Amino acid sequence: MRFIVRHDAAATERNLKMNSTCITRFGITTGAILGSLVTGVALGENDQSSASRETTDFESRIESIKRELASIRAEQESDWLTNAQRESIRALAEDVINDTNHRTSLLDDGESGTAGFDEHGVYFRSADGAFNMRARFDIAFRANWNNRDDSGVGGDDNKFGFENNRTRVTLKGDAFDEDFSFNLSGSFSQSSGGMDLSNAYVKHKFGNGWSVRWGQMKTPFLQEDVIAGRHQQTVGRSYVHALTTLGRTQGAAIKYRAGKIRATFMMNDGAVIREDGLNDGNANTSWEDSNVEWGLSSRVEYIVKGDDFRQFAKYSSDAEEDFGWVVGGAIHAQADEYGTASAYKDSYLQWTLDTQLKFGGANIAAVVVGLHTDAGDPSADDRDQFGFTLQGGFHLDPDKVEVFGRWEYFDFDDAVSTKDEEINLFTAGVNVFHQGQNRKWTTDVVYAPDRLPFAASNIGLRADSADGDGQIAIRSQYWISF
Repeated sequence: MRFIVRHDAAATERNLKMNSTCITRFGITTGAILGSLVTGVALGENDQSSASRETTDFESRIESIKRELASIRAEQESDWLTNAQRESIRALAEDVINDTNHRTSLLDDGESGTAGFDEHGVYFRSADGAFNMRARFDIAFRANWNNRDDSGVGGDDNKFGFENNRTRVTLKGDAFDEDFSFNLSGSFSQSSGGMDLSNAYVKHKFGNGWSVRWGQMKTPFLQEDVIAGRHQQTVGRSYVHALTTLGRTQGAAIKYRAGKIRATFMMNDGAVIREDGLNDGNANTSWEDSNVEWGLSSRVEYIVKGDDFRQFAKYSSDAEEDFGWVVGGAIHAQADEYGTASAYKDSYLQWTLDTQLKFGGANIAAVVVGLHTDAGDPSADDRDQFGFTLQGGFHLDPDKVEVFGRWEYFDFDDAVSTKDEEINLFTAGVNVFHQGQNRKWTTDVVYAPDRLPFAASNIGLRADSADGDGQIAIRSQYWISF
């Protein structure tokens, strides 16, 4: 960027004209003074009786001349900058501009600069491009209202409150070269405000679609976990997801991705699987504290129609996108840790099949999931639990307003002692997109006509009492991602 200092001829001409005017006015005023003096002398010789009046008039003229001279002096002093002062200020301005150009050269269009902000968020990179990092911030603020039917003695049928459901910082990028990358993220706890580690892994690409990653990451299993939280269609993930997710774990994974196929195989620390409760991940544990002897996970996806897996990274379908269809499946197996106090060890086999269809402004997604528990205790029964979710939506106003619905079902196979071994949940709501998926307002209603045996407070649902008969929840959330 160059700055050229030009001589302002127009300003110089204006100054010359102003000075000429001032000189002219000064000459006229001086002439008036001399004329008055001459006239006064002449009158004094012809008529001495008028001397007093002329003296008073002369003093008045003197005062008028003083005021005129003061005005002329003020106009002349308004052009207060000397040539030396102008040059000094011009040099200072050029120094400031040069310093600014040097500093802002670090923040440019995202191609050659070392830091900046673009449509993907904040980025930093080294001058040679060997190191780069992007930062993303996710903030989800939510209001929840829940009403249970017959909460029992001393129970509160109605609950309402606010929460920061998600406050997460993610740092990811390349280190050393474009084949070696990292992902580090953490979420602030809703209860304590402390930081909980989410992802912490590195990846190395070998070429031809093959890569390996190791560290802490999501277990490659459920469709709802493959799709990020900010890209969910409803306010929260499903109740079936809470019952069957494998969450985050630690391990090493081999991944293949080429064209319409991507597949992942992972050896890991498994998950906390409960046939009579909600599942949980096995993250943030030391190698000797895992409750799993071994864990193996594998997931495969294939694009039936379409060309890019990014089309299926979110549930909603953009109004202008082409028809797309993807199918997927996963399997996970693990066994309880040996050498603990319990003499009997259970083993688990969990599986899922899923699909997504995109219609350009409308979508359908379906998931079926099952869990087989092989009881180590000969007196205990093996169990086969099963569930599914079916959801979809369409845009009332293209890429601005979307309505959606979801149906969930789960069969506990006698794992819980309740009057409702099979449960159903129904969800309906609306999305208002202010900046696509990066800034949206979601409101939905969840109706559970059957008794829910376990609380899932992170999605606004509570455990029903023994005599309870279902519940309804209204949730409203504003999500910002940048």
